[in-house]
Order: sequence, then C-alpha cells, then structure tokens
Amino acid sequence: MAVINNKKRPFYIWLIVILMAILGFSFIYPFYYLFINSVKGMTEYYKTPFAWPSGEFDWNTYKTMLSNFKILKYFGHTLIVVVGTLIIVIPVSICTAFTFSKFKFRGSNLFYLLMVASMTIPAQVTAVPLYTIFGKLHLLNTYTAMIIANLSFMCGSTVMMSSFFKSIPNELLDAAKIDGCGYFQTIRNVVLPIGKPIIVVQIILAVNNIWNDLFLSSIILQKSNVKTIMPALSDLIGQYMQQPTYSMAGMLLAALPMLIVFALFQKQIVQGVLAGAVKG
Repeated sequence: MAVINNKKRPFYIWLIVILMAILGFSFIYPFYYLFINSVKGMTEYYKTPFAWPSGEFDWNTYKTMLSNFKILKYFGHTLIVVVGTLIIVIPVSICTAFTFSKFKFRGSNLFYLLMVASMTIPAQVTAVPLYTIFGKLHLLNTYTAMIIANLSFMCGSTVMMSSFFKSIPNELLDAAKIDGCGYFQTIRNVVLPIGKPIIVVQIILAVNNIWNDLFLSSIILQKSNVKTIMPALSDLIGQYMQQPTYSMAGMLLAALPMLIVFALFQKQIVQGVLAGAVKG
C-alpha cells in the first residue's frame, strides 16, 4: 500500500518548477509563433501577429517552400556534408581519444593540450586562411571543402571522449589483449559498447553544429546550387522580405529535422551527458 506523503514541498522546489516552466515556454514559444504565422494570410499576419489563425490554415507557404524554393534540395546538400564529416570525424575521434586516454607516449600531453587550446579559437579567425587555401586549391563551392573545414570538430569530440574512456577499467583491456584482440578489435569489442553514450552525444552535437552552420558555409559555399540549408535560408529571408509568412514557414521547416533528432534521441543525450559528468 502506497504511503501518502503529506509534507508540504519546500518553497525552493516550487521556485525551481516555476523557473523551469518559464524556461520551457521560452524555448517552445518561438516555434509556436513561427507556426501560427506561417499558416496565416498576409493581412491577418499584420493585424494579429500573436493570435491563433481565425480561419482555415493557409498551407500555400509550405507548398511554396517545397515546390518553388525546393527546400528539400538544400536538406540534401546539408546531409551530404553531415554524413561526409561524420564518416571521418567520429572514427578518428574514437581512436584518438582511446589512444590519449590509455597510452602514454612522448609529447602526448603536449598534443592533448594543443587540442584543448584549439577549441578556444573562434571560427572567425580561421575564415580568411581557409578561404584563401580553398581558393588556391580550387575547392571553393565544393562539399569537400566544407567537410575539411568541419574536421575541427575532432578536437572537441576527442577531448570529451578521452575523458570518458579514462574510466574504462584497464582489466578489461588486459583481458581483451589476452584473448588476442589487437588495437582495433579492442576498440570494437570493449571501447564502443562501453562508450556508446558519449559517442552518440558527440554524433548528435556534430550533426546539430553542421546543420546550423551559417558562417563558414556562407563563405565556402557561395553558389546557390551547392548551398546548405542555413545559407539558403538566409537567401530565403531576403527573397521573401515583403512576405514574412513564407520566411517563417522556411525557418520552421529548417528547424524541424533537428527537433526530430533531439526528440528521438533525448534519452541517449541525457545518458551521455550524465555519464560524461560522472566519469569525466
């Protein structure tokens, strides 16, 4: 039989609940605002921008985004960059993090310190050198250049994974060695199963950063036929400046994939963050 707790909740608990509710509302409301105005006519939008649509939803804005603006094409461009980056960044980060966490060699501390230091360098500092180098190599307006530029994610992923991998018991690694596992077999059979939470988190963070990148992608990918979603969305806002409901539909569609990713993998994200906090 359940015991009913009649004790009143402390005041700070209610304060935390209220603050979390306000914080949650502040995150949800922008998407609500984008949606209600993306399905309005222009007249109604200018009259009541904060009210729920009074009549039937006008889905012409979304049809325009799909047919005329071809937003799915830019989704595809972004997906090419995301997949190309992850194929390189994640395996190399796992191997590098495992090496730093479990092997000591001359200069390992210096290399690790340089990786940590590189995370403090803003992208704006490297923009001009990257543009110059890619221009001389004739890589501007190519996805190869974007993938190379995104390899900088390896530093952050390596540092985070390395902190997690240090918690792997050395006895497990010794047992794998006795069983005849080499370097890569140890990673596959020991490191990957144990480090799955932090690896999933790094994948999601990398996807989110690449998807939402506007600065570097605007500099490297300037032709409209190769642009990723965020530079294309910037063009959309300028193109439909006199019709903001179309821009809002485009912004909501651009945010939708990442919202779905976070909704589907929220459990893994929480597990990874908690595991990294406890074991790091």
